[in-house]
Amino acid sequence: MSTHSDRATARRLERLEIENEELREKVAYLSAALAPPMTLPIGLHLSPALEKVLRTIAGRDYATADMIHAALDWDKPEPNGGRVAQVHVSRLRKRLKPFGIDIKSRYGLGYFIEPEAKNALKRMERRAGE
Repeated sequence: MSTHSDRATARRLERLEIENEELREKVAYLSAALAPPMTLPIGLHLSPALEKVLRTIAGRDYATADMIHAALDWDKPEPNGGRVAQVHVSRLRKRLKPFGIDIKSRYGLGYFIEPEAKNALKRMERRAGE
């Protein structure tokens, strides 16, 4: 026999499940907005984390350390004042240097890739997609 309390709990659970699904969709959308999809050449040998960092930086004019951190891990606060982003960008710079692609930084704005280097990256992306 079902009580009023059981029915109310079931309705609340159903509403929470719907809300949870909506939030998952929003997180997926925001994740894609932070790190737009790219087809990267296998020769770059990038880890999934470094791919996210590259997509985050290449997908906009400037990417802040907070943006990079958010693209890497949504649910954990950055305790080291951007150190996670610095380490990942440093590793990414080493991987991209042989291809003539340099990640630069501008104090107060963030990390960026010069237009010529972005064009080289786009050419690499087109070749990887073929």
